[in-house]
Parts: sequence; structure tokens; C-alpha cells
Amino acid sequence: MAYIIPFQLFIFAYAVIGPLHYLTEINWLHQKAYFIGNRKWILVPIVLAFLFGLPEILSLIDLKSISWFRPEWITASYTWINGCIWVALLAAFGWVFLPRTSWRIVLVLTGLISVFWLKAFPVYNIWIGLLVPTLIHVYFFTLIFMAYGAVKNASRIGLLSCVLMIGIPIGIWLIPVTINTQLLDSVKALYLQNNFHVLNATMGKVLGYADGTTFFFFEPAYYKMQVFIAFAYLYHYLNWFSKTGVIGWHRSLNQQKVIYVVSIWILFLGLVAYNYQLAVTLLLTLSLLHVFLEFPLNFISIRGLVHELKRL
Repeated sequence: MAYIIPFQLFIFAYAVIGPLHYLTEINWLHQKAYFIGNRKWILVPIVLAFLFGLPEILSLIDLKSISWFRPEWITASYTWINGCIWVALLAAFGWVFLPRTSWRIVLVLTGLISVFWLKAFPVYNIWIGLLVPTLIHVYFFTLIFMAYGAVKNASRIGLLSCVLMIGIPIGIWLIPVTINTQLLDSVKALYLQNNFHVLNATMGKVLGYADGTTFFFFEPAYYKMQVFIAFAYLYHYLNWFSKTGVIGWHRSLNQQKVIYVVSIWILFLGLVAYNYQLAVTLLLTLSLLHVFLEFPLNFISIRGLVHELKRL
């Protein structure tokens, strides 16, 4: 599906399947105390995710009637919000690897101060600000989580899944692509209005293909990038929903929680149908919240995989 309709599939998966994944995983992570034995951890990601999404939310609101408000403040804030991801990463690292609360606080404060210096570096803005909450999260961290479980449980099927997952992007890059040029203008508009193309353009820069400022729907290299993006996101979502037997996330849901989750999801779907851009803007905060909440598990999975490989 990603090979045939990469743009349509991503637009659908992100706004329709994504919210249900975020809601169910957040509930599961909370029940597991985020794998660090402290449910108060949620306060840090909530604040950081809200601050990250705030400029996008404000950009949709007409604030001209407020005399003291300056529109350039929103523009300036975009140069700082990547610090939310950086601080969330450091906080998760501290909670997983540092035994003392004082050390964790020092690490987070150091991270906050370092944002003033790091925000001027393109490498930081590309890898931390854009790739960590997107492709690194949906592809690399998913692969690490799968590999840790497969190695730990000596699962041949699990290892085969990891090999196939590594092979998919190689195959996408090597196999000639038949570009589907029957792309509706409405689909193009949705993709551009929600700045989804920024990821494609940035991947072009990371791969040394372009300078990161250009994007073309029907240029083979960009089209293949979109095939990978659509695959990575959809696989990330479906991998979650298919792993009830392994992860057991469904056991953290009772009838009341199911009603809450499904109700919120249906509201999101209604908003998607009414105004896709508004839905994606609000979804950004929910998406970042689930990414931040998962950071401790990501570090634990990396540590566990290294331990299991050393043991073998």
C-alpha cells in the first residue's frame, strides 16, 4: 500500500489510526508507571508536549484583537521548541540511568541551558527537532523494541521480523518505483498545508540528495522517501495493535477506559472530517506526549538489547 499510494496512506494513517495508538499506548505506559516506577513522570512530558504544540495552536487563532500581542513572538518560538524534545530525552535518560534525583535535576537544568547554544546548530534541529519524534521514533525505536524482545525470548519469528524490517528500506531504495501521478490536488494541498513535506525535504538533506529546502511530489527520490515514511508510520501503528499477546496492552483497559478512549478517538475522527489541519494541529501535542512518555522505555530497550547481546 505504501508503494502504491504513499501520500494518501500517510495522510490517512497519521490522522485516523494514529490517535487510537497514542491513546491506548499512553494508558498502557501509565499503568506500567512508564517502566521507571514513577507515574509522576507524566507531568514532565505533559508540560513539554504542550509547550511544543503551543505555537501551532496559537497560529490558528486570530490574536489581532489583543493589543499587546506580537505575531513575531510565534515565529520566534519555533526556534526554541526543539528544546522540549531535547529536555524530554535528557529527563528520560536521567530517570533510567541516574540513581539520584539530584543528578537528574542537574542533567535537566544543564539541558535547558544548553538549548540556548544548541538551537543555532542545524544538526541539532534536524536530528533532535525533526527526526527523533518522527522516523527515529516510528522506525528505529520500534526496531530496537522488537529486537530486544526477539533476542531476549530467542524468538526466530521475532528475529525474522527484525531482518525484514531492516530490509524494507533497502528494498525501497533499490527497487525501481512506478510513480502514481494520479494525485488529487486536494491531497497535495493537505500534505503541504500541514508541513508533512518538511520531513521529505529534510531526509533529502540527510541523505545528501538535496539542501533540505526542495520537495517534489513526483521526483523518484522524494517519492521513495514517502514510500518509506508511509510504511514506517503504518507499520509502527499496526505493530502495536498486533502485539496484544506479546505486550498485553489490552489488559490495562477496563470497560470505562475503553469508553473514554473510543469516545476521544471518535471526536478526533469527527474533527479530521471537519477540518483536517485543525485536527493535525491538536494531534501534534498528543503525538509528542506519547513520544515523550515512551522515551524511558526506549532507553530501557536499548540497554536491555545491549545486555542480551553481551550475554550471547
